[in-house]
Amino acid sequence: MSDSERETLQGALTNVLSNASNYPENVQSRLLGQDMGPLNAKVADAVLALGFRLPVSAGAEPEWEYGTKYQIDDKHHEFTLAHSETQARKWASQSPTDTWLHRRNPAGAWIKVEPETN
Repeated sequence: MSDSERETLQGALTNVLSNASNYPENVQSRLLGQDMGPLNAKVADAVLALGFRLPVSAGAEPEWEYGTKYQIDDKHHEFTLAHSETQARKWASQSPTDTWLHRRNPAGAWIKVEPETN
C-alpha cells in the first residue's frame, strides 16, 4: 500500500478513534486530551494486516447514456438502453421510423437526439 493510501486510511480512522464517546466511560477519561496518533497507527497496521486495500476505481462515469425509444401508440412506448452511442444509433437506424435515439447524463432526464443530416 502506498503512503497516500495509508494516509487516506488513517484519515478515516481518525474520525472514529478521536471521538472519545466511541469508548466505554472508564476509557474515555484516559483518552481525552491524549495524542491519538499512536493508536491510529496501530489500528491502521491491524487493518492493513487483514488485507484492506482501497477500492480500485473503474474509471470516470460516462458523460452520456444512450438508448432508443419506440413509440407503440399514443400512450405507450418501449425504451431500450444501449451500451454505447454507436450501438444506439445502429438500433435506431435499423428500426421503424418512429424509433428515436435518446440520451441523458446518468442522473438526468432522457433527451431526444435529432437525427444527423448529411
